[in-house]
Amino acid sequence: MVTFTCIFVIITLILTTLATSFLLLSLRSNEWEYMSYKVEGVEQIAQTQNASLQWLSGEVARIEYSVVLEENQETGNESQVTKAKNSVFYLAPAYGGINKLCTEIPGNL
Repeated sequence: MVTFTCIFVIITLILTTLATSFLLLSLRSNEWEYMSYKVEGVEQIAQTQNASLQWLSGEVARIEYSVVLEENQETGNESQVTKAKNSVFYLAPAYGGINKLCTEIPGNL
């Protein structure tokens, strides 16, 4: 007679084999997710963060953001030192899979 332990081990082996095969199939598949963003949302965030926003061919966003690194102010001598760093970010639509990310940038950029 088959005991409960044997049934449990067999079911565990079957489920483990199925899960591993599904994972391998998903790694080998050509299924992609399309990642995009809402233009209005990007413009609203850029306005609230005082960032410079420029659209390149309507789909790619170039965002320039200035970050203040050091700011010294002396009230007696009126010396003011401000150091800022400009950072540039690009938002581009992309296709992504499990282990790949490919941007979709138009050829005229």
